[in-house]
Amino acid sequence: MRTCFVLLVVALAGCNALLGITDPSAGNTPIDGRPGMDGMDAIDAPDANPNRQLVSVSVDPDSINVALGKTQQLTATANYDDNSHDIVTAQATWTITSGGTSASVSAAGLLSTVAEGSAQVSATFEGKTGVGDIVVGPKVADHVAIGVGDMTLMLQQEALIRATVIFSDNSTQDITFSATWTTDNPGLLDPAFGDIATKASGTATVTATDGPSGLAATITVTITTVPCHPVINEVQTGSAASAADEWVEVFNPCTTTVDVTGWTLDYRSANATGATDTNLMVTLSGTIAPLDTKLFCGGSVVGPTCNGSWASGFMQQNNGGVGLRSGPKDTGTLVDAAAYGAVLPGHPFVEGTGGPALSNGHVMARLPYDGHDENNNLSDFLVVTNATPNELNFP
Repeated sequence: MRTCFVLLVVALAGCNALLGITDPSAGNTPIDGRPGMDGMDAIDAPDANPNRQLVSVSVDPDSINVALGKTQQLTATANYDDNSHDIVTAQATWTITSGGTSASVSAAGLLSTVAEGSAQVSATFEGKTGVGDIVVGPKVADHVAIGVGDMTLMLQQEALIRATVIFSDNSTQDITFSATWTTDNPGLLDPAFGDIATKASGTATVTATDGPSGLAATITVTITTVPCHPVINEVQTGSAASAADEWVEVFNPCTTTVDVTGWTLDYRSANATGATDTNLMVTLSGTIAPLDTKLFCGGSVVGPTCNGSWASGFMQQNNGGVGLRSGPKDTGTLVDAAAYGAVLPGHPFVEGTGGPALSNGHVMARLPYDGHDENNNLSDFLVVTNATPNELNFP
């Protein structure tokens, strides 16, 4: 009989092998001391020992040091008298039992920091409670950000950008003037204290490194072959106080001074697609230094210092265009243009696609940095409420 039993077992094993069936417990790593549970959640699996008794609950980690602003996922483990263990994080009741002003905990055991100090967290399961001690330390530097992403600049252009440290509690610190600025290609550009100056066309990276933390951020700068030129930097067609508060800011983003004597600032209505500009706004004179602005205003503007003016009411508030010519109205070479709102196709003051419509209390500004010019009004300009005439903007 014993020989027959052995033969039967061997025969069954052979059949199983032919059918691709293997021993379900063979080669599996035991979970919580119970074989054959690989890939299964221990808490949902049938107990190998239904008579086991819960001895304690433990919190892991049981001693926690975490920086302000950081989070920590905690684990609750049920420990039984047969030396088996179950993960019961989702089934446990989580509470902060002391120092509640320093930390909080979610129902899923996710610890969040609130303020520096100490606290205690507990996990309760089936009448047993485990605790963990918490120390919330000072915030730490988490990463560095440069105020613009990858950017495109003209040849011999300057751009002012910012570098910022973001801490673990989401607070920030401007490190523009304390960071170390470097580039992988000094033949193309020169970065220093957030002032990037291009030298030749091509592509280079710019890195800002925070000294205390050693953290860094890097952007890619593409320098085109387009020579740098003054741009229409900001336009207001009416303030919250008056529709007649209109002005245009001209900015020199170049590394050299530009003589603008005899240049004109001209306005075209939204449907003016012919050879004639609608209005001569102002004739420029003198020079504009690198990273300097000139403000030209309608006659009713009060407040900012203006370098030239025209009679009020030249600019339609919602739709139109402004052109900067290196010569007379109508015939001077168009150096830069900014169209806003709904203008007719073929309008000569549109670069790419016209910018958004304007209204009282709103300005059209080149963002994310002064002099941002990719020859597309829609992408070069944003409509904002914080006008900054005659001011440089670090993004």
